[in-house]
Amino acid sequence: MTGSTTCSIKALRWLLVVKAFQRDLFVASHPQAIRPVRLSGEVVDEETIRDIYAYILVSLVFFITATVFIVFDTLRVRLMIGEFEAMSAAAATFFNIGPGFGVVGPFATYEVFPSSTKLVMILLMWIGRIEIIPVLVLLTPSCWSELHFILVI
Repeated sequence: MTGSTTCSIKALRWLLVVKAFQRDLFVASHPQAIRPVRLSGEVVDEETIRDIYAYILVSLVFFITATVFIVFDTLRVRLMIGEFEAMSAAAATFFNIGPGFGVVGPFATYEVFPSSTKLVMILLMWIGRIEIIPVLVLLTPSCWSELHFILVI
């Protein structure tokens, strides 16, 4: 499952975050200690750990932003979706975890949401499935200028 191209935050990333956090707590109480993070006996370099921290942070920012958007966009059309249901909808679409709770539960549909929320959820599904980093790279101007250069040749 580590190399899976499916969505959500991979279990390997969570494992490394837990190990790095445990190491950070240990080093905080023992400032002279040098304790590398190991996975299957191999030392994981610090750049990889920082990248994983950044990836999870960006994922959580996307998730929280999507939750807030869903709450306010549904209020805009006077649809009373609770925060828990909005969080469930954001998790179900962005992390592609399956059915959510309440209006996005296993026996419900997304029909009640306004079109703007559905569009954002479609984008969330796309970003969650492809993963965040390739999408962000795709949206950078340098990616398009290099692509233009390749197409001209």
